[in-house]
Amino acid sequence: MLNVSRPSLREALRILSLLVILENRPCSGTYLATSSAKAPIEPFSIILSIKRGAILEILKAPESLEWTATEFVAQRRTNKDLCAMELALKEMNLCFNTPEKYSLYELEFHQAVIGAAKNRRQYIST
Repeated sequence: MLNVSRPSLREALRILSLLVILENRPCSGTYLATSSAKAPIEPFSIILSIKRGAILEILKAPESLEWTATEFVAQRRTNKDLCAMELALKEMNLCFNTPEKYSLYELEFHQAVIGAAKNRRQYIST
């Protein structure tokens, strides 16, 4: 579904375990960590522990998700959604040399895309 190999997925789960985001329970499975009391290990040691070739596959996962999400939005969007996205893009082009204004319109664009998905739970943290 994500166009990511099983070894890459296993490697990502292992890294999340090292960061104490997930915990592995023998004979039970992998769960969200129940305690954040454990301090995660140094980020560079995680990078060094990743198997050769897996890094590229892990980095490609968000790209696969973006394509899937784009298709999802394209199927659900309305003309009103398209107008909102187009207006935000026009404003972004007009404000290209003004980073503060540009980022505001970029946020509007992403909010319009999220709105076009018609999900029950929608938000962008600012």
